[in-house]
Amino acid sequence: AYGAEKGNYLPNVFLSAEINKFSNAGEFQIKPNDFGTSYQVMLGMQLPIFTGFGNSAKKAKARHEYKRASMEHYDAVDKIELDIINSWYNLNHAKANHLAHQKRLELASRALAIANTRYDNQIGINLEVLDSQLEYKAAHLSHLQSIYSIIIAQTTLRKAMGTDLY
Repeated sequence: AYGAEKGNYLPNVFLSAEINKFSNAGEFQIKPNDFGTSYQVMLGMQLPIFTGFGNSAKKAKARHEYKRASMEHYDAVDKIELDIINSWYNLNHAKANHLAHQKRLELASRALAIANTRYDNQIGINLEVLDSQLEYKAAHLSHLQSIYSIIIAQTTLRKAMGTDLY
């Protein structure tokens, strides 16, 4: 649109050609020499001298729309890059979180084994075993949730990068 409005300041050149066949004969008297041919060729040029500042306003509006579209393009590119970077950091955070929950699950498993051994040797009480089982189940649930978080983060990263999600 900007290029088209810029073109409004250029002169318009046009060419027109016309061929006419005519007859000088009366109504019912047609002879071969009564026909004539007329040729006409016109070359014209139109210069926009003053258009009431309409072309200037249209050109300025088109230039503004072009700049706005350009800025929206750069904004979209920046948002895509930010989304990719954010998804990458979320994936790294989910992996680190998974390692922490894996360690927690190992510790809870070891604590449960110790509580069971203490109860079997009649050193500990049943409440310790129940607490250890509860902690183990909570650690197992958070471990599974961390795996789910990794899957979601990977899918989000693939989506942000524009790859197939299959």
